[in-house]
Amino acid sequence: MAWPIAHCHPRAVMVAESPAADWSGDPRHLLAGPCFRRLAERVLWPGHPRAWVLYLTTFLRCNVVSRVLPPGGSWPSVEAREGASEILRATRGLLPLVLLGRRAADAFRLPASQPIPGAWKSGIILPHPSGRCRMWNDPEVVDASREAFATLGFGEEP
Repeated sequence: MAWPIAHCHPRAVMVAESPAADWSGDPRHLLAGPCFRRLAERVLWPGHPRAWVLYLTTFLRCNVVSRVLPPGGSWPSVEAREGASEILRATRGLLPLVLLGRRAADAFRLPASQPIPGAWKSGIILPHPSGRCRMWNDPEVVDASREAFATLGFGEEP
């Protein structure tokens, strides 16, 4: 598992599916593309001038599958569950988890009935921030995602 270098003490772990095909291999670039910037600026800290900096300093960022997957391949659910177990061991329950999307939630063995967005005992689940996820087109989902994030109790500054 690759962890980005934290310049301060992280307050949570952001968990997605697998690295993008264009990932550089540098852990600092994990979950740091344009869709994650939109998540920070429009959902997590809307209107905050330092939303991106807050995102980068608040979260350790990782994927349940640590390798880039070939296009069109099947989802490696066993590998994803092993990755989720590794994340739980590494964090030892000390940091809340922010799971992005159904595949990340499935890797942590959350039931398909688990609402997205929503809270669970170890953190929250949000829709995946990619442009392909149509859930973000629903203003109620955006509001519910903001509310779920607010349950973590983060103020504006880490």
